Amino acid sequence: MKKDFGLSEEAERLFLEESRLKEEQEGILVEKIRKLLMMSVDKTLLLYKISHLRKDLGLPDDFKTNLVLKYPQFFNVIETEEGTALELASWDPALATYEKSHKNQRNSKNKEENQYNRRIQTLSSNLPMVKLPKGYLLKRKEKEVLKRFQDMSYMSPYMDITNLEACSRRAEKHACAVLHEILSLTLEKKIVIDYLTHFKRDYKFSIKLHTMLLRHPDQFYVSSKGGRDSVFLREAYNGSELIEKDPLLVVKEKLGKLMERETG
Repeated sequence: MKKDFGLSEEAERLFLEESRLKEEQEGILVEKIRKLLMMSVDKTLLLYKISHLRKDLGLPDDFKTNLVLKYPQFFNVIETEEGTALELASWDPALATYEKSHKNQRNSKNKEENQYNRRIQTLSSNLPMVKLPKGYLLKRKEKEVLKRFQDMSYMSPYMDITNLEACSRRAEKHACAVLHEILSLTLEKKIVIDYLTHFKRDYKFSIKLHTMLLRHPDQFYVSSKGGRDSVFLREAYNGSELIEKDPLLVVKEKLGKLMERETG
């Protein structure tokens, strides 16, 4: 006797909610892609590279057809020697508001900021003042280097870096800003480091990206859990918990738990 299979009522409700959220967030998803292009050196990214990040960003699997092609005012699809790529069709200064947006976040999210401040430690007064995760220890020289880096002037991830000298401290300052911005665009504020290595030329990342991330424990946390190294945006977490979850992520987590219950 043939047995019919179908979604449970709860699963169907969650799938419908996920679809609704994706439709509502279409504008936000388009902005994410535009920002990725605006931060790149040539304002162009290969489609397969963006595809590596699609789940992290919350993009649909068929984002080229069902998202990009709907907005020719923002994107040009071009063919390059390396494959199909997206090119930025127009620059939007309103999207390049990295510094302003972070200042606004600090002013409007006192609760999250207080939680973060409770997690960090201020080193003794006879050493450079560097904010680090609780329990994270650095040698005196490492603290001094990190403090000097933190004191460097701000660099926007959207600035023109065509003439920025590779491997310089300014290049690393800019790379950290770009990485911070990319991580802030993701649902879980984390990315597999291997995916980021595909963008080394596009964002002028260090060849030794993994090592560079480890040099900035105040901003990034590198984890090997799951067999693949991932980088987390520290300020987005309180311990192992996200401070603020994207609605789409909440639905995905509910679906995952439901599937475990129904298949377990």
